[in-house]
This record gives sequence, C-alpha cells and structure tokens, in this order.
Amino acid sequence: MKRKFVFLVAAVAVLEMIAAISCSGVDSKQEDQGKDTIRYGTTGQYPPFSYYRDGKVSGFSPYLTEIIFNRGGYDVEHIIDDWDTIYKGLVNGSIDMAGLVSVSDESKKEVFFSKPLFTTSISIYARHDSEKYRIDNLKDLKVGVMTSYYTREILDNIMGTEQYHGYKDLGAMISDLESGRIDVIFENQQLIDNYLIMEGKKGQIRAVRTNLYPTEMAYAVSIENSELLDFINMRIDGLVKSGIFEELYMSYFYSHSDEYVRSRNMRIGLFAIAVLLIVFVGVFTMDRTIKMLRKKIEKDRISSPFTGLYNASKLLPDLDRMVERGEEFYINVIKCNNLEAISKYIDNKVVKKIVEQIIKSFKREFSEIELYSINFDEFIFHYRESSRGNTSDRVKKWVEEMSLPVKIEDYSFRIQMKTGIFHYQGGKSSGMEILNKARIATDNGDLHESGIFYYDSVSEKKGRLFHEVSADLSDAIKRNEFFLVYQPVIDINQNEISGAEVLLRWDRGKRENVGPGIFVDIAERIGLVKEISKWVIESNFDQTSIWRDKGLKIRSAVNLTSTEILDDDFRAWVKDIIDEKGYDRNDYTIELTERMLSGNNKRLKDVLTGLREMGYRVAIDDFGTGYNSLLTIGEIPFDIIKIDKYFIDRLEEPEIMTIVKHIIHTAHELGGKVVAEGVERREQLHILRRMDCDLYQGFYFSRPLLPEDFVDYCKDFDIGRYCRG
Repeated sequence: MKRKFVFLVAAVAVLEMIAAISCSGVDSKQEDQGKDTIRYGTTGQYPPFSYYRDGKVSGFSPYLTEIIFNRGGYDVEHIIDDWDTIYKGLVNGSIDMAGLVSVSDESKKEVFFSKPLFTTSISIYARHDSEKYRIDNLKDLKVGVMTSYYTREILDNIMGTEQYHGYKDLGAMISDLESGRIDVIFENQQLIDNYLIMEGKKGQIRAVRTNLYPTEMAYAVSIENSELLDFINMRIDGLVKSGIFEELYMSYFYSHSDEYVRSRNMRIGLFAIAVLLIVFVGVFTMDRTIKMLRKKIEKDRISSPFTGLYNASKLLPDLDRMVERGEEFYINVIKCNNLEAISKYIDNKVVKKIVEQIIKSFKREFSEIELYSINFDEFIFHYRESSRGNTSDRVKKWVEEMSLPVKIEDYSFRIQMKTGIFHYQGGKSSGMEILNKARIATDNGDLHESGIFYYDSVSEKKGRLFHEVSADLSDAIKRNEFFLVYQPVIDINQNEISGAEVLLRWDRGKRENVGPGIFVDIAERIGLVKEISKWVIESNFDQTSIWRDKGLKIRSAVNLTSTEILDDDFRAWVKDIIDEKGYDRNDYTIELTERMLSGNNKRLKDVLTGLREMGYRVAIDDFGTGYNSLLTIGEIPFDIIKIDKYFIDRLEEPEIMTIVKHIIHTAHELGGKVVAEGVERREQLHILRRMDCDLYQGFYFSRPLLPEDFVDYCKDFDIGRYCRG
C-alpha cells in the first residue's frame, strides 16, 4: 500500500509538470509595481540577441525584457553601450539590470543573476577549405572576436589581450575571415550561426570546433536594486509556463538551436516517465497511452504554443522537401509591423485575441493554404506557380482589409501589415535561406507602410551595401569624408530666413554614393551614431560661430535619436561645449521624429521638458506619421511641429487639408509654431499661408546648401520672389 501511494504521488507530480508545460496563459496575479523606470543595459549589435532596427534596439534580449517589465507595470529605458561601461553601471547602481549575459563566478561577487534562461556555447569558425584547428594552437593564429562580449573575456584568459583582432561589426569580421585577414573566428555559436544562415554563407564558412565553454545566460541585476530579482524570476516562470518564452526563443533562434533540441528531449523524457507511471497504476493500456503521447509530443514539437499553427520545425522541412522535389513556388511572410509595439502596453489576452482574429480571417479567405507562424506577429505560407495570379490578388486584397481599424474589447487598433514574397525558381537553397529571402523582402518600402513587397536584386544589393558601408563608416570621420549642408527655413510673415536644418552628407569619392537615409540607419545599427552625431554638432557649432563673427546669426536644427537624447553623458557633453564657447542655447534646436515618442515614453518626454527648461528648442519632425494623434499632441513637449512631406504632397485632398489645418490650429493653441516640410510648389505655399502656417522648408525655396552657398542665399534673399502671383 505504501509503495502504491509513493508511485501515485510521483505520478501526480509528473502530470503537474506536464500541465505546466502545456499551460496556455500567463499568471495575471501580479502585484502593482508602480510605474517605475528600469534602466536596462544592452550592447546593441549582436543578432539575434540584440541588434538595431529602424532606429531602436531590438532582438531576443530587449524584447523579452520589454515583455517582462512593460506588462509588469514598469517603463524600460534602454541604455546602449559597450559591455565594460554597462558592467560598471551595474556595479555602481546607475544601471538596474543588463542582459542577457553569461553567468560567471567572478561576476557573482559584484552583481546578482536571475535564474538561467538557457545555455549557450562557443565555436571556432574557419573558411570551408581550412584545416580543423585545435584550441591549443590558437596562439599561432590570427583570431577574430567581437569586442564588448563575454567571448572576449574567455579569449583573454586563453591568449592574452594583444594577440587577437577585436571587432565592433559582425559583418566586417566575417569579411576579414573570407578574405584571409584572420584565420579563425572564436565566437558564440548562436550569434555566428544566425548570421551565416541569414547571409547564406553556411557553405563558405564552417564550424571546426563546437560546443566549447558552455555558459548559462541570465539577467545581471545590480546589488543596489536586488528587489528586482524576485520579480524577474516570477515573470520568467510565468512566461515559461505559458509557452510564450519558448515561442519567443523559437522566433529568434529557430530549431537549429541546441538548447531547443534539449528542451524537446527533456519534454519527451517527462512524457516517457508519465507513460511508465500511468501504466504502473493501471490507468490506460500501454498501446493506447504510447500512441496518445507520441501524437501529443509530435504535435507540440511542430506547433506554436501561442498561435496553435505549425512552427519552424514543420515549415523548414516542408520547404526542404519541396526543393528536393524540384518544385517552383512562392513563399510569403506576413509581418504585423506594429503588433510588437502594441503588445508591450496591453494585456497578453488582448494580443492573443488580435492574433486569433488575423488567423481566423486568413483561414476564412485561404482555406486551401496552410498557415505557419514563427513569431506571434509573423506568419508564413507558400503556394505553387500555377495558382500565383489569383492568390497574389487575393493576398493583396486581404492585406488591405486587415489594415483597416479593428476594435477588440475597449481597444481600437490599426495593424500595419506588410507581406514579403520570394519566388523560388530552383537551384541549391535550404528552407531557411528561402524563408529569409521572403523576410528580407518585408524590409522594402517604408517601415510603417502596409503592402506587398518582392525579394529581388535590390534586396540583395541592400545586404551587400550594408556590409560595405558599415566597414567604411568607422573611418569616414578620420578621412574627413563627411560634410554639412544647410536647408533654409523661411518665415514669410517676417520676410526673413528663420533658421536652417543641418543635414549630413558623405563624400565617398569614387565609391557608390550613399544617402543619409541609408548610412545614418546603418550607423545606428552598428553603434556609431553617437560618434557621428558628435562630429555633426561640433562642426555645426564651428560653422555657426564663423557666421556669427561675420554678423550672420542663424538658428540651426540638428536631428538626434532618442538614444542620444536619453544618454546623460551625451547631453552633458553638449552642455559643456555650449557653456565653454558661450553659445546661446536658444539658437539650437533639437529635432527628433514623432515615432520616437510613441508608446508613452515618459522618460524621453521628461528629458525633452528638461531641455526646453534649459533653453533649447525642441522640434518634432515628420509629425503625423507616428503613433501619436492630435488628441495626445498636448502631452508632447515641443516648440515646433514639422508637418511631414507626406501631407504636403497631398495638400489638395480635402481630408488631408482638414488634418493639416487641425495640426496648425492645435499647435498654435499650445503656443508652438509649425513648419511645413517639403514645399515644392507655389500652390502648396498659397494653401498653407491661408491656414496660417508659420514657417516653410523645401525645394520651392532652396535645396540644402553648402555653407558658402548658404551665406550667398541669405544675402540675396527676397521673399517677394516666392510670394508673387
């Protein structure tokens, strides 16, 4: 009797574990944590752990952090810097937490760690035709490693600090390996494998040693803020229990991850134990139980716990089989661009309802097509050439319908949906490479634009250009390749040039010309934007000082990112220069786009308010294209609103005219001024004047000018030239 009781207790315990694994909801019983700000440190460009996208840091680690804290009643302030600086911040308490980072006994003396989330390892990578190197002969080789990463510390212990090549840019390190500048790469397996697959370089570069120096990855928490530790661990438990953690892990690391395989094997082990226990107590027959459990194991393996759709474990083998059979097909990736941002500020149940509504609508319209999901905001399907025309038209219509506003519970949403399409026409490709080409296609078009976009030679060119530009950017300042141009801002009522927007240009000599919209974005992604912005600010200060000495006083506006504005050291650096040179802060305007203020970023708004109180002017650029509405304009700290060119181009349309008129009126009511950007025709100017717009900027008045040409423009300026007729 006693033995039977012990086995019954064990069976209950195992079944409870199984239930925990398959549970579909996050524990909603959370204590009210207030609306505190968490200062979260991350190193930036280490995909898929973290990377820059669209002017902000993204990736597995930052997104997991947002899920943990935003839905727990906190705001998260992202602090992006090298690891040494972040670690010092953890130790002195200026940074609350960082991650994900490797857990080490040495670090445990100075910071706390959350419970481990997974284990990762290091591999040695070489060109495909290289020999199989040993660990003990690394000292004789030229070794590449990423700086600001835990692998550098391990390499320090092996080789000493002077014998390896440190890189800030992953693409540059891979290029040096391919060209022979270095012999091997000593780096994190998930980091390099992800990059090689995304870039289609698995055939050129291979891992010659794998699974070295396994280490646990966790959040590092400052001892000064140790009270966060219990909250973080509680949220991790909830996300693991609900299946959301596995869904997120899958979306970034996919099924090639060793950890994912181990977690699946562990689940199989639990079910195997359950089978033995259940058989022992005589609940089911052996055959029936094994069949049921095998079916459940297989279903769990190939299904997303959040969406219920097939996941990458089913999709990638399906694509591989189609390639092997020589089939020609189209693969579509549907990306809900703003669903991730929305999900940070609403309950998980509402997000699930949005996703369910998207899936239900798709299945109703395309009942003959299998739908897969890799992430909760990303869906995939494929179809054959014979059905292409009809299917493409239907997809376009469906995307347009899904982009209309939807109402769920007390929320109203407009999902920005983009579809990337790759046409596979044969040739040697893996399922992952085919999938990634469709995903790359979603990067075409504007970030916040819905529509259908195709993978083509332009997409390939973008990838090559990224690596070329990122390799050149770090030396562009040293080579004196950057220069500034100034676009006048006109005050018609005062018959004067009110100021100028400072714009950065890059003279690459005989190399391909690259516009600021491309190279500034790349600079943000690889962590060089602060260095470049400092050059812009200093150069502009020098130029306006020269003009001032000649009797020309011009207010100038410089574009900055939210990362720079939130950086205490960066703001202090600007303040020191202005104070040292005796400049008037009111002569300088800080411009940032409206999208940077999305998501009720209280910390950013507080900093902008402080800057205005110190005497700086704040301009909100591209107004009307972000997430804010006219109803929330009063919450934005500003001196100037710059209406986006999108609205100026469509000014003759009655609806657009009404919106622009309302923006101008509301800005005036709040004591601000309005700049119309992108004015190119006299008709636009006349309409805007009737609306009482204050300031004007665009090619109708002048293109961006070199400093000496700008001086000539100011001398010859006559407003009558533009306002006659």
